[in-house]
Amino acid sequence: MLIEAAHFDPVTVARTARRHRLPSESAKRFERWVDPELPPVAAQRVAELLVTYGGGTAGEVSDVYSGYTLDTIDFDPAEVTRLTGLELADDRVRELLALIGCEVDESFAVTAPTWRADITEPADLVEEVARLVGYDEIAAELPAARAGRGLTLNQRRRRDMVRTLAEAGWREVLSYPFISSAAFDKQGIEENDDRRVAIRLANPLQDDAPLLRTSLLDTLLATAALNVARGNPGVAVMEAGHVARPGGITPAPVPTGGSRPDEQTIAGLYGAIPHQPHHLAGVATPLVRAERAGFEAVTWDWRDAIEAVRSVARVIGATAHVAPTARAPFHPGRCAEMSVAGTVIGHAGELAPKVCQKLDLPARSIAFELDTDALSAARGGEAITVDAISVYPAAKEDIALVVSEDVRAEDVAEAIREAGGDILEDVVLFDVYTGSQLAEGTKSLAYALRMRADHTLTAKETAAARERIVAEAGRRFGATLRA
Repeated sequence: MLIEAAHFDPVTVARTARRHRLPSESAKRFERWVDPELPPVAAQRVAELLVTYGGGTAGEVSDVYSGYTLDTIDFDPAEVTRLTGLELADDRVRELLALIGCEVDESFAVTAPTWRADITEPADLVEEVARLVGYDEIAAELPAARAGRGLTLNQRRRRDMVRTLAEAGWREVLSYPFISSAAFDKQGIEENDDRRVAIRLANPLQDDAPLLRTSLLDTLLATAALNVARGNPGVAVMEAGHVARPGGITPAPVPTGGSRPDEQTIAGLYGAIPHQPHHLAGVATPLVRAERAGFEAVTWDWRDAIEAVRSVARVIGATAHVAPTARAPFHPGRCAEMSVAGTVIGHAGELAPKVCQKLDLPARSIAFELDTDALSAARGGEAITVDAISVYPAAKEDIALVVSEDVRAEDVAEAIREAGGDILEDVVLFDVYTGSQLAEGTKSLAYALRMRADHTLTAKETAAARERIVAEAGRRFGATLRA
């Protein structure tokens, strides 16, 4: 009879058991480390039992085990005090380490026993000492906190953006970033749109939602529709989070473990990671708050979606400009492209009727979505400057300019700001008129101007500013004062 007792490498056993999906009691034991000095003792004990009770005769012993050596750990007893606060004499530390089978020489070079392969560094020895002394002996003292740098500039700006919308009546929600291709169909996104290029998860939580969202509206529209279906008459929800844009990535193989991959492999892994910009989006129904006793109903339209983006830009010191555009899922005639310093940061407006119908949202619901990373980059890192409150009164002027119907009110307002100069404090469009009193193909844009300077403005100064504004509007757009 041949008696064999062996020791197996823990890493090899663990990998093989998982690769072949053959877990066993033996595999579970060996992958957690078994004392390599144990097999000779076990084989000898089996032989003794067979000789004693089986009438056998022991034969030759063959041992191919070359011996297992553990690395010596250079240990400083002061580490016990540094990491735990326990004040122990060196002899006491030596005594405690000997209790767990460690060999400690005069210079505190520690050799762990063969059955404790988990002891590999000084911190492990400190943990054993603390365990034997008792964790209840360690005083509960908080370490002094280092002075940190606080939030980064982008983090502060993101919090300011969300807070601004919350103060305006938007409620923050959190939705799962997993979608199906049906989300693109419901929004009316074209087949060649880059937003349809999405990452498919290898092991999705739900089989019907295997894709990562490329836009916050992919999930936020469904969240708003769910609230409407639950009987909520007024919905105004927003969400801040990351989206995945995999355009331009190249697949890379996953490196094997056991050694650090080279720089080329690491660069390939980074090339396989999709761009993940931070976005901020909102969806609201036309009826935000139902009529109550003594209070009229609060309703929103596409202008409130545009104002939401403008307020977000304004809180970080940027000015958002508006231009008409067409982009799903918005209404073709009520969609605005928002930009800051020439950089497109997002879109806002009224949802298309077909989108509202497919998502079971009330007609004329509104939405917006902006890229906060692009907004912050366009704003730059300069600090926000706050003008001192002037003690001089403001001079108010109203002007009505007749322009062609295809002229944008935003472009006229920009011309007014440039012509008004430093004394022009604010420009507000308060009326747009088209009717029989005007020539066909024209419209009247009425603006309220507020001017202020470091002194009380005279009638002559305000009249001069008014003339400059009218002249500049006439030069750019052929505008004339409405009679």
